[in-house]
Amino acid sequence: MSAIEEKLKVDKTTLEIIIKELRQWKSPATTLLSLYVPPGRPISDVLSLLRQELSITDNIKLKRTKDAVQTALTMAIERISMLQKTPENGLVVFCGRNYEDGKEICMMFSPPEPIQAYYYRTDKQFHTEFLEEIIEEKDVYGLIIIERDETTIGILRGSQVEVLDNFMSYIPGKHHKGGQSQRRFERIIEQMVEEFYKKVAERVKELLEPYLQEKKLKGIIVGGPGYSKKDFIKGDYLDHRFKSLVLPQLIDVSYQGEAGLRELVM
Repeated sequence: MSAIEEKLKVDKTTLEIIIKELRQWKSPATTLLSLYVPPGRPISDVLSLLRQELSITDNIKLKRTKDAVQTALTMAIERISMLQKTPENGLVVFCGRNYEDGKEICMMFSPPEPIQAYYYRTDKQFHTEFLEEIIEEKDVYGLIIIERDETTIGILRGSQVEVLDNFMSYIPGKHHKGGQSQRRFERIIEQMVEEFYKKVAERVKELLEPYLQEKKLKGIIVGGPGYSKKDFIKGDYLDHRFKSLVLPQLIDVSYQGEAGLRELVM
């Protein structure tokens, strides 16, 4: 590996910083150049493509747009010409000019995982979606906040919390009359709570099944106020595949919704 190729390599942390910067670039016209070159593609093929694109830019009518596209292509050609071959993980190039202040950008690097597609485009923004797949956190944790009458189900991916569902069920409060009437009322309430827990378990299965099938689901964190979370887990409502992934420590949380999920993973 040449010294230039070695310098082109970036890790995932650096790649995430690069993507954030590129996302800030916008253009009123299709002038921002994005180029992805997979491993094994000859550099001569890439240069031939860009030179051909440069040769037809005279057909662009608006001078400012034409100048910006020509600048982006010229910068890309100059940098790629420094290479003898495509790096082992491929090559990514982003070049363009800011219409407002005239600032120029041209990045060329080799990502931490191989590029799969040969892709070229000038557009109003840089196309970073192929790189976002590389930095996307693949491990997922299921999140469940459970009460007797409300639940929030979500996931934790990296540091990002996402609410998948939140729903309630009407469960009456305590019955103040005594005797058989009170005991009958309490049994009805317990049956309603049990049906709610079954509904929650079924919804957990529906929402987390895709992550389980893709082998991305690494665990499930369960929390909530009071004893509901313990009753839910001990009651064997969850499918055994999901119950086996429940982390042993059940978490006390005060809220539902996104705020509750964030409290759950603090």
